[in-house]
Amino acid sequence: MAALSEFHDGPAGDDGEVQRAADTGRLTDAEHRAWRSVVQGGWRLFAQINQGLADAGFSSTPDLRVMEVLGRAERMRISDIAAATHIQMSTISRQIARLVDQGLVERVDEVKGDDARHRWVRPTKAGREYLQGLVEARDDQVHKHVVEVLGDEDFQTLGRLFGKLADNGEACSDAEDSSQH
Repeated sequence: MAALSEFHDGPAGDDGEVQRAADTGRLTDAEHRAWRSVVQGGWRLFAQINQGLADAGFSSTPDLRVMEVLGRAERMRISDIAAATHIQMSTISRQIARLVDQGLVERVDEVKGDDARHRWVRPTKAGREYLQGLVEARDDQVHKHVVEVLGDEDFQTLGRLFGKLADNGEACSDAEDSSQH
């Protein structure tokens, strides 16, 4: 299998490279290096945080994402949880069913018909306690693997940069949603 770098030609630092990349939508060599750092650093960071959470007794990191979102509201529809977490509806439905079975989430209203997307759920008392411990363990890991490595200023910058990406993603998602109607 060919290395990814083999699919990108053009000398690094060539002023024409930037123009060619902009014209074709391809990344320059410098942009490829930056993207590889984002991907490799991101996966390594998630692996470190996930291992830290597992070591603290929290074995399911997908639960963190769902429980965090659920913890922000009194109750939520499964479809809204799927949208907020960027996880497919069928996956969220199965995950919610498992969290209900574990006693961490409860269904609030009955549904007419078979459409589970419109079911309302909320964390139970045990779920809120679980979430509190999970968030504390997560915060410890983020501080250890991100804040201590980057420093507060770079961490704040990272947050602002990812905020821009999230805002752009939501704008793109909103445009896609409106074009489908």
